[in-house]
Amino acid sequence: MRNKVDTFVEFPMRSLDMTRYLLEPETAAPETAAPETTAPERCLYDLAAIAVHHGSGVGSGHYTAYGCHEGRWYHFNDSTVTLTDEEAVTKAKAYILFYTETPRGSQDPTGRGAATAAPGQTHADTLCSSGRTEPSLPCV
Repeated sequence: MRNKVDTFVEFPMRSLDMTRYLLEPETAAPETAAPETTAPERCLYDLAAIAVHHGSGVGSGHYTAYGCHEGRWYHFNDSTVTLTDEEAVTKAKAYILFYTETPRGSQDPTGRGAATAAPGQTHADTLCSSGRTEPSLPCV
């Protein structure tokens, strides 16, 4: 018998530090170690997207996703793309979390700007200045 694991998992939005999971943490002084063998001081990652499974069973249900683009979070649900906020993202029951490496030396350690559109606006309201109403990748 198969059952869906329905446990909520807390996850960081920014600066997930993976340094302790490196196979060989930096042990040599940087000036004496070869550049290709020196491990980074910190391995930081920011949340980029989440896949979410809605439904009670492993053989049925529906998948949606949250994704971040230029500092704004969007909820992708079939043919609908809706602007959302970080709070909604943190409350999602994540199935898969996708992280990207935090840019080093960035003024904004998250690599993201501030969101300027209001939550609840649709894809056409926030992304497409061309007048198209259907979701489309090139309209950003």
